[in-house]
Amino acid sequence: MKRFEHTGGIAFVALLKIASALGATEALDGWLAISDFRTIDEAIARSRGPGRQRRRRK
Repeated sequence: MKRFEHTGGIAFVALLKIASALGATEALDGWLAISDFRTIDEAIARSRGPGRQRRRRK
């Protein structure tokens, strides 16, 4: 707990324990949702969103 308070870094297991102690496990449900990706390439493509576009010259 002290390391989390000082650095903001926390292990996932420790985060789950704190959430459980505070009765806030429902707040973590969205993090554990199952995605509909079939491959890693699909996940990467979706996370990047639309690519950057160059501005046309005048």
